[in-house]
Amino acid sequence: MKKLTSRFVLYLATGLLGVCCLISCTNRQEFDFEKGQKYAKNKEWRRAAQYFDQAIKRDNQSTTALKAMREAARIQFLEIKDYKKAAFYYQQIVLHSPLENERLEGQKQLASIYFESLQDYESAAVEFSKLSAGSRVDSEKAIHKLSVARSYYYLGNYFQTMSEIDEILKLRSDLDTEFQARLLRGNVFVAQKKFSEAALIFSSIIEKFSEKSLKENVHLVLSLSYEENGDYKKALEVLEKIKDVYQPKEYLDLRLKRIQERARNQPGARGYRK
Repeated sequence: MKKLTSRFVLYLATGLLGVCCLISCTNRQEFDFEKGQKYAKNKEWRRAAQYFDQAIKRDNQSTTALKAMREAARIQFLEIKDYKKAAFYYQQIVLHSPLENERLEGQKQLASIYFESLQDYESAAVEFSKLSAGSRVDSEKAIHKLSVARSYYYLGNYFQTMSEIDEILKLRSDLDTEFQARLLRGNVFVAQKKFSEAALIFSSIIEKFSEKSLKENVHLVLSLSYEENGDYKKALEVLEKIKDVYQPKEYLDLRLKRIQERARNQPGARGYRK
């Protein structure tokens, strides 16, 4: 009987100790979070980030930890501009938030940081692919796939870039996404020095998106494609068509002059004639 009583007392004491530890840990986590808020209010960003990080490390599954993740992600991204740490905290939000909308926004922010701030295009491709896979609407899926394609483009993986573009053009995307996807296809051909193919793509873009093409300087890259392919006559014709509407006019005049000089300097040339 004494042995049973002793065991009961031991188990009770162990249980109470565990509860006390849990309460103590929770209290310390709340303390760290509140300290972080205090320093953030005073714009002492690094001290604030330090306390938010401590709060997260005490128990990353708690509600307080999630609040600390939100604050740490915001501060690291907007104030301290430590994008690697910001990416880490947004990843934690994606993993731990019970809110679907918050996980989605965290995933978007994570992908954007990898692409724009860190220029880690390999990671960006992975994270944008997750967004694309989770999209239920074609227009959203196409936008994310376009970011995947651009990531592969900057990595020099032109085969995968083209594969993503092909998939985008099969989707019911908005006109702007279609325009950007077709433009990227043309840029891939330019990067591969396939100027004839690039010229065909840029010509078709101008035909379908005339107003937007002018704003996005598609005529210039079309002219450059002809020029690099040795067709100086077409290169000049493209620029002459927009001479009255293109700004700045001085830049266009310089381009025209340069192409004319290149044409005159070709072997066997007898001087440029319009």
